[in-house]
Amino acid sequence: MATEPKQAARLERSTPRATLKAGVRYDERAKMYVGYAPSLNIYSQATTEAHARRALESAITLFLTAASNGRGFAAILATAGLIKNHRKNGSNHESNRIHVVEEEILAQQNFDWIFDVPACVSKEGRAT
Repeated sequence: MATEPKQAARLERSTPRATLKAGVRYDERAKMYVGYAPSLNIYSQATTEAHARRALESAITLFLTAASNGRGFAAILATAGLIKNHRKNGSNHESNRIHVVEEEILAQQNFDWIFDVPACVSKEGRAT
């Protein structure tokens, strides 16, 4: 039992961690709330803002899980800005720039609620 916290800490350190900006807005024509994650070009919809947000988070998790099991996962992460740029010595500059672009896209498309979505994939290829 004493080794469990050490294993959890090791897994946590080895799991790539990132966030995506996403948004939810009400679509008057569809009479639905629409969620959107611009960096992965993923949409969701639901009858309430909270359900649309959860549906979008679930869609992101499913996408990352499926992508991590196939070829080209590194390219998907790089395109979405989820790979750390080691040349910057751990700087968050690139990640911040990507979040600004995501926020601009969401603002241009009139998304009312903009929030962060964790986008993490374990070494076993499961989104967490």
